[in-house]
Amino acid sequence: MNARKPDFFIVGAPKCGTTALHSALSTHPEVFLPKNKEPHFFGRDLTIGDGWCIRDEQKYLSLFEESGDAQRAGEASPWYLFSSSAAEEIHAFQPEAQILILLRDPVDLIHSVHLQHLNTANEDILDLADALEAEPERLRGERIPQRAPFPDCLAYRSIARLSLQVERYLETFGEERVKVLLLDDLRRDEQAFLREVCSFLGVSEDVELTMGRRNPSRDLSSVDLMLKRLHYRTRMLSGLQRKLPKAAKSLYRGAVRLFPAKRKVGISPELRAELSEEFSGEVARLSALIQRDLSSWCQQR
Repeated sequence: MNARKPDFFIVGAPKCGTTALHSALSTHPEVFLPKNKEPHFFGRDLTIGDGWCIRDEQKYLSLFEESGDAQRAGEASPWYLFSSSAAEEIHAFQPEAQILILLRDPVDLIHSVHLQHLNTANEDILDLADALEAEPERLRGERIPQRAPFPDCLAYRSIARLSLQVERYLETFGEERVKVLLLDDLRRDEQAFLREVCSFLGVSEDVELTMGRRNPSRDLSSVDLMLKRLHYRTRMLSGLQRKLPKAAKSLYRGAVRLFPAKRKVGISPELRAELSEEFSGEVARLSALIQRDLSSWCQQR
């Protein structure tokens, strides 16, 4: 008996609602997604640390063994969009696959990804402007945090050049197999957003789906950063975290926020203005490519 392959992929971008969409589709009776979000089996061009991806095909396919008679089976790995090779790899593996792409304002994307990298010990430069200034050195392999799990993904400007990434999937799979969605749409009307996704996948739209947990950005204290780095670098806290009751976890989250923030959520007006100007042409290209009015993006606030 041949192992079942996924037939749709939520490929990113990161911090654009992929977790929320994965959570919602997981509650659809006609759809199967493995509990292991972000297997990152494809994208062999990316340098991803051990424990952060699955590279063995048999182990990857085993994620879908419990799909049963679900009409559709898929997975969500938000760095597939950034990868320069994932689109072709997925197409070679499953040429009839459907692709879901989620996007947001590139300035907000850069800000949110930087916070996420701090949160996962992939980044050690607290100030976003300083991290952006360090990009040329990092592209040469310098100033990379020790044991960073995703060193390639510190190229924030490249992450936000979405038009080239979307174009790669459109050229590989064709427009009929690629659905581009905006985080703006998800926030505006959650249920309409989900119905659009279900229609694209060819599953029932008359199902009440639960979005579940999301990954909002938040201020990071010195204690928070220290514990996060300990967790992601050593995995010492993994077992303890699983055993803690919800009340204890809530108490922990409240306690770490009592300490002064080392990295606050937000971006300075000056840096926003600079990046908005830098990415205005990119937004115009993306707008034409996906035929959506993105004029509200890259605006000074």
